[in-house]
Amino acid sequence: MSIWVNIGSIVVGVTLIIYILMQIVNRKMTESQSVLWLFMGGIAIILGFFPGIINWVAKQLGIWYPPSIFLLFLVIGILFIVLKNTIVTSVQNNQLNELFIQVALLKRDNQELRAELNALKKEGDNNENTSI
Repeated sequence: MSIWVNIGSIVVGVTLIIYILMQIVNRKMTESQSVLWLFMGGIAIILGFFPGIINWVAKQLGIWYPPSIFLLFLVIGILFIVLKNTIVTSVQNNQLNELFIQVALLKRDNQELRAELNALKKEGDNNENTSI
């Protein structure tokens, strides 16, 4: 591999880590959301410093073209991120549905209480008018 590819990998990894840390500091991303992105940035840095790892892993897995193993790792990492986000979205959808149900029940209770209050006010007004 070219030294420029190694430097590029290191720069991409460091940039990704700095960007994710800035998002955490600005409260735009939670720590749990950032773990996989930070891991991918760390892997990019490690592969930049030790490019022989790609060749070794490719040889161990019987892959003829070593750079394809790098793409395989990227795709697997992105799939984990998508899977994690899908799970979080599903949980939040369930919580949102529960919240909608609770709000609807509270609105119904509120309407019933207002109707009872209005009925009590009318009774009170009628009692005052009949006593005169």
